[in-house]
Amino acid sequence: MCFGPTLSVIGHWFKRRRGIALGLTATGSSLGGTIFPIAARNLIRLVGFVQFLVVLFFSGAYLLQISLDNAYYWLHFNVHAWYF
Repeated sequence: MCFGPTLSVIGHWFKRRRGIALGLTATGSSLGGTIFPIAARNLIRLVGFVQFLVVLFFSGAYLLQISLDNAYYWLHFNVHAWYF
């Protein structure tokens, strides 16, 4: 669901070494698609479905906070952020 927009963002941000960036994005997406269902099944068996959703929510919120912090830092402290 997020793979398509991610590819367009990666293509926009990287001018040099765009192929490497797109390759790493595709690799990460496929690894996540492989590992997540296995981890989810084991975690649901271990803690139950409701607690799994809580863990999923907080891990997603944590990763979103990291990405927002990085974007804030880049946009406010990078001299070359001319197109935002």
